[in-house]
Amino acid sequence: MRESLFSPLWHRYSKQRPQLRTHVTVQPQRYRDQTWYLLINDTNGKNFRINEVAYQFIGRCDGHFSVQEVWNSMLESLGDDTPTQDELIRLLGELDQRDLIRYEVMPDVPGMFRRKQEKIKRERMAFINPLAFKLSLWDPSKFLDKTKWLQKLIFNPITFALWLLIVLSAILAAASHWDALRQHASNYLTTPLYLFLAWLSFPFIKALHELGHALAVRHWDGQVRETGVTFFVFTPAPYVDASASSAFRSQTQRMTVSAMGMMVELLLAAIALVLWLSTQSGVVHALAFVTMFICSVTSLLFNGNPLLRFDAYYILCDAFDLPNLAIRSRMYWANLLRRLVLGAKNIVPMSFAIGERKWLMAYAPLSMAYGLLIMGYIIFWVGSKSFIIGLLVALFALLTMLIKPLLGTIKNIISTTAIGTSRSRAKLVITAILGLGFALLFLVPVPFNTMAQGVVWLPEQARIRPMTEGFIQEFRVAHGAQIEPNQVILLLSDPDLIARRDNLNSQLAGMQVEQYHLLSQDIARATGMGEKIEKVSAELKRVNEQIGELEVRSQVQGKLVMPHQNDMLGTFVKQGAVLAYVLNSNITKVRAAIPEPAAALVHENLTGVQVRTADHANQILTATLSADTPAVTRTLPSPAMGDHGGGRYATDPSDKNGLTTTEPLVLIDLNLPTTTLERVGARVSVRFDHGNAPIATQVYRHLRQLFLRYFNPSD
Repeated sequence: MRESLFSPLWHRYSKQRPQLRTHVTVQPQRYRDQTWYLLINDTNGKNFRINEVAYQFIGRCDGHFSVQEVWNSMLESLGDDTPTQDELIRLLGELDQRDLIRYEVMPDVPGMFRRKQEKIKRERMAFINPLAFKLSLWDPSKFLDKTKWLQKLIFNPITFALWLLIVLSAILAAASHWDALRQHASNYLTTPLYLFLAWLSFPFIKALHELGHALAVRHWDGQVRETGVTFFVFTPAPYVDASASSAFRSQTQRMTVSAMGMMVELLLAAIALVLWLSTQSGVVHALAFVTMFICSVTSLLFNGNPLLRFDAYYILCDAFDLPNLAIRSRMYWANLLRRLVLGAKNIVPMSFAIGERKWLMAYAPLSMAYGLLIMGYIIFWVGSKSFIIGLLVALFALLTMLIKPLLGTIKNIISTTAIGTSRSRAKLVITAILGLGFALLFLVPVPFNTMAQGVVWLPEQARIRPMTEGFIQEFRVAHGAQIEPNQVILLLSDPDLIARRDNLNSQLAGMQVEQYHLLSQDIARATGMGEKIEKVSAELKRVNEQIGELEVRSQVQGKLVMPHQNDMLGTFVKQGAVLAYVLNSNITKVRAAIPEPAAALVHENLTGVQVRTADHANQILTATLSADTPAVTRTLPSPAMGDHGGGRYATDPSDKNGLTTTEPLVLIDLNLPTTTLERVGARVSVRFDHGNAPIATQVYRHLRQLFLRYFNPSD
């Protein structure tokens, strides 16, 4: 089944004899196995792309035939593939809104007026958008006409080869100085000087970027009719309207126009890198680094990412023959939602070229996710500088990127559903879905927990450490045996220490004999000899104590963990080195780390703690909080918990040990009263249960933690 052919509004249009305006040029373009038509407004360079079926309707609207007559002829030639009356009405509305078509008499004056008002409202909203608003300034056509010499110089194979050589050389230089670049960025990029230089230099970089687009368009006889300034997060950025490139027949030309801005920025980045490497310090050094960062990293994140509708998006569309990818992907999902959610079986399926469906399925959700990710980063960055401005930006982003698109989607689904029972059913289904969603978010409790990582941890008394250095001579206890406190585990040998003891004993014996003879001859010398004897005796006592420490003993009761004893025999060990562990269910702990904002929730609302080891992922162990006071720190108990060791916590790149974290953590010790874990230092997953709570409550807590963590410029 398909959508009804008829529309209750058809009578307003059926007798009209529309035709394209005289300033509209039609240009066919071939994408994959389909022909598209570009309707170009010659007065401003704007264009509107339609498919072949739509053009069969528009192409017959020459001012002589009525809309009804054209539609009747399409019914005869296309049969079931004929567009519905509602589809043609929407098409005529789009063309009128873009000033591409004219009528003898306006068919829908209230509707036309309403669309004009909505357009004005959108333009006003775009102007007051605190994240990005546009201000048109002037027509650069005359200026570009005077740059033909520059265009000929830029757009030739020799210049491209030179550009490629410079950029590749810069990439190799950046790779060889990667550590220095990363360290410099970590130390200086967020300092006030660098932020000010970035804000100051961005408009000039963007101006050269846009000039690249404009020169490319004019080089291939396109027109650039508008240039102005866009204010993006309170930063001015010039722009040009390069949409005329869409009319270029050559795919290579269209892609070159889209790529020129990034090519200019990469050239600037290469020059800035050379300047940064050639200077040591100062404003020039800082400005060179800022320029290089903006033209490389920032450019790739925004202009170089096809998920945002900037340069790389248009390159993607031209390279893979995907016209209007973003719009058509949203239409694909809208139709899919109408079929799946509303059960509408009368929706006209979209026509796909070979291989297009996978692109339409993937692009819209990926683009939305990436846009939210970038916007989230901007919000938290602005919030870290100003709480009030960051909060306003966050609220506006919530309105424009979530609430408004959701309401627009709902309105579109309802408005494009046939009038009557189907539309009533659509409203009922959508209301039910929204009600169910509200209940699931705000009323239905679901498990609430905080996830963390930890390591199997033992107290100091459970670690076998020698009190002195020496060679392992003998093991008195085998691996896995049960031991008692103060039991000898192994013996160390230190030939130098034994020789020292024998030497001191010999010295002491000689001194005692000499003192005996002096007692009858010279009392004063005998007294002096007695002082020397005391010193040697004290030193001998210390040596004997060290020899006694060659017996390495346990401090607690438990199971000895000391594998590979045969390999250790005869090896040299340093004082304080951990040689073995003593496991005991009463002392085996897990030391977990949680972000500081989550610590209060863990201690105030805790119903249980569960531990899961990597070796036994299906085994869940029950734990309890230790009575020890939690400690706030930036040092991990083990590098296994850091990102460099495969853990979840971000560590400072300058810390080679991988223990210093970028954010403060709270260390919590957990008791495992009935379990003994043998892999000391092994990473474990910890879940702190907080009972049940609605999803909205949990999201609110997480957002509150994020706001407290980032929206605090005083930190």
